[in-house]
Amino acid sequence: MIQTVEKNEIWYTLRQIEHANRATSRKLNHAIGSPSIGAFKAILIGNLIKNCPVTIAGVDIAEGIHGPCISTLKGKSKQQTPKSVMADKKEVPPELCINHHQIELFMDTMFVNGEGILTTLDKTCTKNE
Repeated sequence: MIQTVEKNEIWYTLRQIEHANRATSRKLNHAIGSPSIGAFKAILIGNLIKNCPVTIAGVDIAEGIHGPCISTLKGKSKQQTPKSVMADKKEVPPELCINHHQIELFMDTMFVNGEGILTTLDKTCTKNE
């Protein structure tokens, strides 16, 4: 389910929404290097920024309405490692090797409308001899 700002604003009063938008907590967070929300709140609690109009309540409301900060997500998230591929080797029956020892078979996968398809090509059928 996709959450939009309009759906998230339902849970807050107009005054809280105005305070979250006016407080410019996102701009300040970006200006100081996009720290995590916990570190940003610690900076606000420690009063490390003089005459700061942003409050912790404004940060919480902005986080609830707009979601996590995109610049923080882009800079601090990493790509997940893909699952390893298990090799599944099968023994070829000896009758097949004796009768069809000249076959050169190439395989590949392709996706059509999200469905995986295994495609094969026999090189011996395409030779002009």
